[in-house]
Amino acid sequence: MDLLVTLKKGKITTGMTLQPLVRSKRVNRIYVVRDRPGAKLPKVKYYCLPKMLTKSGVIKTIAKLVLMMYLTVIKNPQAILSFQSFPHGFNAFICGKIFRKPINVNIMGSPRNWRGRRKLIPLLRRFNAISVTGAKSRDYLIKEGFDADKVYILPDAIDMERFRPIPVTKKYDVVTVTRLSPEKNLEVLLRAVAMVKKNKGDLKVGILGNGSTKDSLELLSRRLDIENNIEFIGFKQNTDFYYNSSRLYVLTSTTEGLPMALLEAMACGLPCIVSNVGDISDAAIDGFNAIVVDNPNDVNAFANAITKLLEDDVLRRTFSHNALKVRQDYCYERATEVWERIFDSLSLSKEETPNENTCG
Repeated sequence: MDLLVTLKKGKITTGMTLQPLVRSKRVNRIYVVRDRPGAKLPKVKYYCLPKMLTKSGVIKTIAKLVLMMYLTVIKNPQAILSFQSFPHGFNAFICGKIFRKPINVNIMGSPRNWRGRRKLIPLLRRFNAISVTGAKSRDYLIKEGFDADKVYILPDAIDMERFRPIPVTKKYDVVTVTRLSPEKNLEVLLRAVAMVKKNKGDLKVGILGNGSTKDSLELLSRRLDIENNIEFIGFKQNTDFYYNSSRLYVLTSTTEGLPMALLEAMACGLPCIVSNVGDISDAAIDGFNAIVVDNPNDVNAFANAITKLLEDDVLRRTFSHNALKVRQDYCYERATEVWERIFDSLSLSKEETPNENTCG
């Protein structure tokens, strides 16, 4: 079968998102509509807008819809897949209904935090299939009246060849990889570091990523007298190296789905300290491979968790060992299995039956 896909992710994460589709033996070609070409993959061809059409959000959304309709006419895909409810899911819905193609939308964040986008719920109910990042999101949609048989858990899949434990010197006590934006709540991390510093002056924290709150975070680190403890590393491609260079991974977000960076860190064997939001607790299990903080604004809880895991070598090693379980649960092969079930729900023919796959 041929698929039409629309999404917006980074080049690397686009490749990781498409890999499970590429690995399905039922998929012949994948036509991808996005702003810029993504990672080179077999079966995948990217269709991108001219730069002049990407400067305005409204114009870009309309232009992508026109491009999707054009590709549907000339390529005749058997299904249309979208990632994020708006604008990608919206465009997929229009295109699918006009040309009578089955459609799937993958909801990337937690639908429990939609707020103003709740008006999309009646539209989303009309998709042939919906995929979400975890159990809490699925349960929420079912309570909102969605057909349980149409809602699938499809968490991000990780490149296990790349994200794995490697023996490197531990430069950081704590690392986080995230967009520097308000919902990531990194002020809480900085204030927790300031508290931990009182007992552990040599604490070293690496923050990877860029975003709108960078300047305010740097100012706060100076005000808290922890500028020598915090390294704002910026955007890096080789995040696997930084995971392996750290003892812990910390996530303080106030809203999430199930973030890929968390799964990457765990695949590298990092114990995690996370806020209990979205579908995070599907992977980060309190007392098993992580410390889960119920209130993302609880600075004391994050500080105590960091101190506990840095001081207790046995607990840290146990959590590290248990974190590696994500290598079985969140690999490409498992995601391909979910896609096969979604294809069945879309009534797409089984041209070939995929081989049984196991995770590395």
